[in-house]
Amino acid sequence: ERLASQGQVPPPPGHVWCSPADLGSRLSGQMGAMDVVVSNVDGALSHTYLSVRCGEARRLAPFRAGEVFSFPLPNGVEKMPKAYTVDVFKKVGSKQVSLAGIGALGGSMDHNDLVIPSLEIQGPPITVSLSAKLANSQSSDVAGFNKKKDVAAKAKQYLEKHDVQTVLHEMFAQMLDRMPGDPMAFMIDFLEQRRDEALELGGRPRVFCHIPGLGESLLPGFADGTWGSEVLPNLSQHHSLVADVLRKERGLYDSLQHKTTKLGVGVGQCIKPGIDCPGHELLKVAGLFAGDEDSYQ
Repeated sequence: ERLASQGQVPPPPGHVWCSPADLGSRLSGQMGAMDVVVSNVDGALSHTYLSVRCGEARRLAPFRAGEVFSFPLPNGVEKMPKAYTVDVFKKVGSKQVSLAGIGALGGSMDHNDLVIPSLEIQGPPITVSLSAKLANSQSSDVAGFNKKKDVAAKAKQYLEKHDVQTVLHEMFAQMLDRMPGDPMAFMIDFLEQRRDEALELGGRPRVFCHIPGLGESLLPGFADGTWGSEVLPNLSQHHSLVADVLRKERGLYDSLQHKTTKLGVGVGQCIKPGIDCPGHELLKVAGLFAGDEDSYQ
């Protein structure tokens, strides 16, 4: 500014000289936000998140290339932040928490002693108590709130009494596993079969020993007693600790296949859960159970 006022330095073509105060007023009108863009990622671990803090604002997003963090800018260059802070966080646990019925319960719902499973192998779970409340759920009609709460309590009691949620859960699980061409017909047949079973029992308690896997008969699948069922399948898409061990030590299963405990429990029965259920790469489980005390030997 001093050199320009003395005429010693001419402005570049297409530009004009201005004072710092004038420059600040021009920038404040042109820049309303600042974007921090992740252009490249090298060495990021799975389940990691990038947190960027600029001034009093903080943004969080998955740690991957292409993510954009936008921050509002204050008016005036003199108020511009001097730096921004980058933090990397790793997800150690995850759990979906249902909000079903929160409206009927007056806009608030408590989840006490919520267990969040760890995503780490043999990692301890995290227990937390949470409370969710709708911001605009205040009601001046106390009687109306109590009525809604009573209706929700009666509905929950009714569903638990007739075991409706268990039946629906089993129906949807089987439907998603089989994926029939006509899902409506599948659900009708499933419910009719469950109704016939309930009529045969005549209201008597259900005898679980007749259900495959809970009694003498084995659950169909691996090591179910049929010919060829104890042949170890391809475990490349299985996610469990037992699958990891069997892929690493290929001869281990063959050396133990024909051994049984005093009660007749074989290794096939112990690892059956990890073979029948491939699992998920984000939630790796053990995949095996001890059939009796001697199974640990």
